[in-house]
Formats: sequence, structure tokens, C-alpha cells
Amino acid sequence: MPEVRLGLEGLSGQAQALVRYASYLDPDHIPSALLQELLGVEEEEVLEELVSSLGSLSLLRVAESGAGVHIHRELQKACRQY
Repeated sequence: MPEVRLGLEGLSGQAQALVRYASYLDPDHIPSALLQELLGVEEEEVLEELVSSLGSLSLLRVAESGAGVHIHRELQKACRQY
């Protein structure tokens, strides 16, 4: 099987963890509070920075309500597979 790279290697450890957690959660709405708890992030601003950096790479989208994120199903599938 050929080696597959998703391009996550260049992300910070917390950003990688966020994407990997998100790959197993509801793609249509992942609550920010859940991500904060999973990542052990106490400062909301830290999570906002992580989400913003991943959003600029089109890996996540901020929910319209601002209280969570969305992740594309194909990205979820790729993260779970590799």
C-alpha cells in the first residue's frame, strides 16, 4: 500500500489532535465546548486560534452560531483511514 500523507504533519500538535478528534464526531456540528474539553484547553482564545488556523487551510468551518465547527465528511474519512 502506498504511503499517504494528509498534510497534517506541518500543523501544531494541538491542531493535529483537533482534526483527528473531529474526524470521529458529527461533521455537521462539533461543539466548541467539547473540543475544549477533549484538547484540555482552558482558554477559549486558544481554541479560537486553533480553529482559525485550520479554517484558513479549509480543514474546518466555524458554525454560523459560532458555538462549534463543521468538518467535511471526506476529510473525516481520510483521517480515520490513515
